[in-house]
Amino acid sequence: MQENSNLYLNKDKIVRATAGAGKTTSLIEDVYQTYKSHKSTYGKAPKILLTTFTVKAANELSERLFSKASKIDDKDFLSYCLSSNLEVGTMHSVFSSILNQLDQKLPVKKYISHAYKLNCAKGFFTEAVERKS
Repeated sequence: MQENSNLYLNKDKIVRATAGAGKTTSLIEDVYQTYKSHKSTYGKAPKILLTTFTVKAANELSERLFSKASKIDDKDFLSYCLSSNLEVGTMHSVFSSILNQLDQKLPVKKYISHAYKLNCAKGFFTEAVERKS
């Protein structure tokens, strides 16, 4: 899996591989390297969004990020992992968060149901994934 894994700043990345192939390990390392590179280049931490299908997988990603920060004793990276610049969650929780932010800004929110907006968001994500395939 490693050899097919490419990281581009300011680009989407979709990781697909079988169980035990090292997806999570590779992803955690990519997040750390992106954090270091972006902070070095731009003087500030990047905004990264990690989504997954299950709560269990999202929790595993968060735990592994904290473990990485502890293992390398990088307090700045640990602070970053706890910040709003790094969001880890299920696709549903992330979409819900985005929609809640939009609800605060859109005057039409009372006319469009949350379920309808969530359905639209899922459709946009599915299209993006299919285009990347």
